[in-house]
Amino acid sequence: MALAVRNIISVDGLGNMEDEPRCDSGDRYVWDKHKTKEQIFRSLEKVAKEVGTGNISAVVIAYISHKTPYVFPVIGGPKVKQLFASIKGLEICLSPEQISYLESAVVYEPARLPDGNMFASRSPFNVTGQIGMTAASQLITDVPVDARAIAHAWLKDFIEITASGNAHHFATKLFKPDGWFRDVLVFTWDTRTLHGHGKISDYLEKKLASANITNVVLDETPELRPSPFTLPFGQGIEFSFRFETPIAFARGLARLLPMTLSGMKALSVFVMMEDLKGHKESVAETGLYGGHTITWNEVLEERRLKVENDPQVVIIGGGQSGLHAAARFKQMGIAALIVEKNQRIGRLLPDMNPWVPQFRSGDNWRKRYPSLTLHTPKLYSTTLYQPFPHNFPLFIPRDKIADWLEHYAKVQDLVVWTNSQILPKASYDAQKRRWTIQVDRDGTKVMVRPKHVVVAAGVHGFPHIPVIPHSENFRGEVLHTSQFPGGQRFARLRVVVIGAGNSSADICQDLSFRGAASVTMVQRSKTCVISSREITKNFIQAYPDDRPVEISDFKRASMPLGMVRVMAQATADQAQAVDKEMLDGLRKSGFQHYYGEDNSGVGILYISRGGGYCKCRFSDFSLKPFQCGVDLLGLDVGCAELIASGKVAIRQGVEPVSFTETGLVFNDGTELQADAVIFATGYTSWRDRMKDVFGPEVMESTKEIWGLDEEDEMCGAYRPTGYPAFWYAAGDFADSRIYSKQLALHIKAEELNLKGS
Repeated sequence: MALAVRNIISVDGLGNMEDEPRCDSGDRYVWDKHKTKEQIFRSLEKVAKEVGTGNISAVVIAYISHKTPYVFPVIGGPKVKQLFASIKGLEICLSPEQISYLESAVVYEPARLPDGNMFASRSPFNVTGQIGMTAASQLITDVPVDARAIAHAWLKDFIEITASGNAHHFATKLFKPDGWFRDVLVFTWDTRTLHGHGKISDYLEKKLASANITNVVLDETPELRPSPFTLPFGQGIEFSFRFETPIAFARGLARLLPMTLSGMKALSVFVMMEDLKGHKESVAETGLYGGHTITWNEVLEERRLKVENDPQVVIIGGGQSGLHAAARFKQMGIAALIVEKNQRIGRLLPDMNPWVPQFRSGDNWRKRYPSLTLHTPKLYSTTLYQPFPHNFPLFIPRDKIADWLEHYAKVQDLVVWTNSQILPKASYDAQKRRWTIQVDRDGTKVMVRPKHVVVAAGVHGFPHIPVIPHSENFRGEVLHTSQFPGGQRFARLRVVVIGAGNSSADICQDLSFRGAASVTMVQRSKTCVISSREITKNFIQAYPDDRPVEISDFKRASMPLGMVRVMAQATADQAQAVDKEMLDGLRKSGFQHYYGEDNSGVGILYISRGGGYCKCRFSDFSLKPFQCGVDLLGLDVGCAELIASGKVAIRQGVEPVSFTETGLVFNDGTELQADAVIFATGYTSWRDRMKDVFGPEVMESTKEIWGLDEEDEMCGAYRPTGYPAFWYAAGDFADSRIYSKQLALHIKAEELNLKGS
């Protein structure tokens, strides 16, 4: 099976044109504006035919560039010399713009050198744009002729081995020695990732046979049929499959790589429970009730009262995590009541004093700084069951998100008590398997007795403002980023921002744009910075607009985070090279950059620490650089540009040790004059918030809500927390959209007494 060139290279940047390509005489080359992508494909197919291979994923796209041959080798057939000769015979010419576009679009095949090290994370180009024949041959590998046949052969072994119950054979015959196995609720009532033959075998030793896996078939979903993939580990075949256990329908996804002597084995296998038998997610109703005699308002009111009178689950928090959990629960027949402190979903309370800390578990989007937007594209960050409209901005602003979430709660028929909060101290009766919770519902105390509690109030506690001596002497204003009202208030003032993550960058940019006399960012340690071009391109590749979000979510969940970590490390140099100009400008200004403790970048920092990275966007968003970090770096003009130009000054590696009447003194003895000091210093532990509600005994028996465990799985969110009937929901829109199903399956299984199964 040939790898379709159309699937490897996006053609949006090539135009929609019909004329043949042509080269001008001399060293210069041109690209006819009316060149059609079909001409490129026909040229590539001609090369493939001449080389005599049908196994070419993409061939060299172009060859001529000024006085230096400029070639694009990608995974192809085995006849390297003939391939190159054929390409040289084709007069395909590209403009610098097309070359730049294709260079960013083509995926390069990493290969292993004879000593076992990865050749792969580097671009095959040298500084002049040339590539050596040795490097080219290392980049070229054979592709299996029939991906479907490969998938069937591997599944046949999977079926036989699972039926035998032999965990050792499961690991050694199905997986590469360094393969990953991720299990979500199939073999145990938890989420686990095992890496390597030994751990996979040990994990399944007493579970494989008892799982009783049956009815294994290839998944015929069009987007999940056997197809080629390319990762830093190599090129192979990926496919989805379906199967059953005695209590559930399940689905899996395998990624196979060729082995030298033993065919293809799994780089990774992901299995997940999809539905409990007899309790599938409900689909759309007809809209006709009682033989078309009962109105929708009557149906809605009856359902609302039923939930309020006897909720199975109380969800604390009405942000995206709480709303997604409630929407998922409703579709699975789980009555859920959301308790939200704000007067409206996402609303900033009108009587909020910005100088007095009033931090509420439900305060979310409108309470945050005015210039905030989502830092991830809308397709990745869309809402469960109800995608954002196509005409929404690529990065959605704060208030638009708040309005959408309020709309979402209404049209998804979620039961929400706003201006309400859980009062101390909720208690759990293990015999009755019920919580007793008192709620202040808009000034009236109401008792509810749910079976489960889901804390969806974020991963942070109270805003953290370090105690700095003599703050009472400072004549200016002191506040936390959570209280920042917008840059207009600070026009013509000297402002110091302590911290150098995303919130700090957004606020520094806003202050500069709104006319602050001076803006100084105090970077106490280091920040991970990555360009928006790269991170946005990755998101768009993972969530293309022509593929259902559910499929993209499934494929994202199928990537073990340990594997993601290794891939990020393998491509770290390449990722940072893309941003060299931006990073050089930051360094010259004194800003210190790093790529994570283990060189794994922003993605792992986000999940493991919830910070340590920064993203900067620029005013001309044609996939130009945007950076990434702990809180998140600027919008519109772009904070990186402001830092490089000196409009935002940097004080690096220092800590404030004392206030004066007119500013701050640092631990190096220097003093900085200021009219306002803004702390972008993060938040305390979320446990501080919850101890008053549930008591220290409950909270100290639970896992951390965020971070990674020893298997590179998320610690507490959407998994058993360590305390019965007490759950966490957290993360961004995609996290909560995906893993709300996992949480719903946990709760449904407990309600059905299936967890002994």
